[in-house]
Amino acid sequence: MVLILAACHYLMSHVDEFDVVYPTSSRLPASIQQLRPDGITVQSNGVWLEFHSGAYSFGLRAFPEGEKAPAPDRHWKRVIDSLWFYDSDILELAAHEY
Repeated sequence: MVLILAACHYLMSHVDEFDVVYPTSSRLPASIQQLRPDGITVQSNGVWLEFHSGAYSFGLRAFPEGEKAPAPDRHWKRVIDSLWFYDSDILELAAHEY
């Protein structure tokens, strides 16, 4: 996960070069390419790596170092500092099952 976070921080620091990012772009760091995201959003204040599996969507959000991240809840789970997992559909279903 540290490599993914480092790759996201690289993208944030080069946001002008990555304003439009295609998941198949060879310019992406290898650690992100290997994840095969369905969508990538790069901004100076964060990177979204989006994945879709049928009706479910989930992803990773990297924040700049030291920036306030969301409070953990049923949608956001901290992976490591500055890297968070988001899954609105599965986590919401799980909350209803228990």
